[in-house]
Amino acid sequence: PEGAAEREKILALVEKIEKQNPTKDPLPSGEVDGEWTLRWTTSMGLLGLKRPRGFRVDLDRPILQRIDTANMQAVNVEPVTTFSSLFGGIKYQNTVEID
Repeated sequence: PEGAAEREKILALVEKIEKQNPTKDPLPSGEVDGEWTLRWTTSMGLLGLKRPRGFRVDLDRPILQRIDTANMQAVNVEPVTTFSSLFGGIKYQNTVEID
């Protein structure tokens, strides 16, 4: 969301929820492994707002994140729609690996 106050409020709520997690060390537990729908991020780069038109993330489609804690990897699957004026747009997914 736009605005530092709103962002800080959300971060504070996330930290509050994290403290209530019954799994005290979730990363090695494997419970976060799998494919997740990204609902909110602090990463403006992930949203691709500064990318050239045609390469920006399609915010009308879900951004997925595949997490593999055993190998300490996360893969973001970013939906992109380009050439929307032609044929209703070409949709593809851009995969970005994070080590």
